[in-house]
Amino acid sequence: MSALHTSIPPERCGSCVKILSILTQHHREHPGRPLTGAAIATAAGIARPTAVFHLSYLAECGRLEKDRRTPAKVEVASSQWAARSPLDWAVSATLPCRTCARLLLVLATLAKGQWSVQARAEDIAAALGASERTAREHLAALTGQRPHARPQTGPLLRAETIPGTAGYGGRLITFLSRPVCEGS
Repeated sequence: MSALHTSIPPERCGSCVKILSILTQHHREHPGRPLTGAAIATAAGIARPTAVFHLSYLAECGRLEKDRRTPAKVEVASSQWAARSPLDWAVSATLPCRTCARLLLVLATLAKGQWSVQARAEDIAAALGASERTAREHLAALTGQRPHARPQTGPLLRAETIPGTAGYGGRLITFLSRPVCEGS
């Protein structure tokens, strides 16, 4: 197991949270019918080797049974996670574009529990594992600034240039769905 990942609890890793959510939902709907590694990877929007890595980590941490497909009995139900943090919200968001879904998870992870994050395009692209152009195009689609090839229900993010930085300080990205108790 990677030493880098062991320093991050599964609840703070976007891929782990997404995989656990997928497995929990599938286990509720189809008990006794485990998903394949390829199906989990596709549903999570990640590569199969990455999914296998995170499945191993989740089993090691006790979030999954030894079969690496069954959620542990002590796991918090995904419905209890709803809208507690941007990461929980991003995991539950259903988007037709895998890159947009991954970008939403990257931004939620970078936000570290806050409902907004300051980030530069190059940092977002590096975390996404894509070019800056790809990151900008999908960010524009998520903010509603440009249409997307796969229509979405509406803007999910708001991105504003940070005043006084002439664009070099990055953008302030705010998640548009947050719990009512935190205000708008």
